[in-house]
Amino acid sequence: MLPFMRKMLIESDDTYGDFFSKVTSLKHEMAKAAQKVYDEWDQDEEGIDPEYGAGGICQDIADAIAGVLIDHDINAITVDSEGMVDQHVWAVAYDPESRLAFNVDIPPSVYEIGSGYVWKKRPNVSIDEGNILIDDVDYDLAGIDDLIEARVRPQSYSRAMSQFRGSL
Repeated sequence: MLPFMRKMLIESDDTYGDFFSKVTSLKHEMAKAAQKVYDEWDQDEEGIDPEYGAGGICQDIADAIAGVLIDHDINAITVDSEGMVDQHVWAVAYDPESRLAFNVDIPPSVYEIGSGYVWKKRPNVSIDEGNILIDDVDYDLAGIDDLIEARVRPQSYSRAMSQFRGSL
């Protein structure tokens, strides 16, 4: 959405403005969470990491962003591009009552170089609020309900299951 259109929506629609403000108010915290993921990414000189292999970290950055949103009582899921154009995962903040949703993402070019499933860590990256992109999503056109129910588990469910398994 163009900035002047978003400004008009925020001013004319309290529900939109409140939800958008709530999501954007967490940019600093989301950037810190993403920085932590980046800092823990340990590739050798050939670009191989013990956990990720030659792959990148967008899925963990998306999980970290979704985790911040969930910690602040905002519904969030992660979405996979399934290789359309390039392989990427990002977070979506959503509110089923108002049927509002926002893509919340850090472009992979900020912290990694590559394509598909082969990525190299950009050296000395500092992720900040300016790297967090928040874009409107048409809730119904994007099929958010279908993503939640059929394709992607809400992160709160995944997190709860991992905590449960960890307590066994």
